[in-house]
Amino acid sequence: MRLARYEREGTARLAALDGDELVDLVRALEAGGSLSEAERALASDATAFIASGAAGRELAARAVASGAG
Repeated sequence: MRLARYEREGTARLAALDGDELVDLVRALEAGGSLSEAERALASDATAFIASGAAGRELAARAVASGAG
C-alpha cells in the first residue's frame, strides 16, 4: 500500500493510493461509520501511522474498502 501526504484547506492530510485515486483516510473512515479518537489520530499523522505497523495498514484497508474518498 502506498501513502500520500497532501494539504486540503491548509491542513495536512494522509491518504492511501487506490489505483489512480487518493483516499483521504479520515474522510473515508468517517463516511463509513464512527471513528474513534485513537483511529483519527493514527489516520491523521504519517509518523504515527507508519509506526503502528499492521494496525495502520488495517485502518487504511478499511478506508479504501469503504468506497469513500
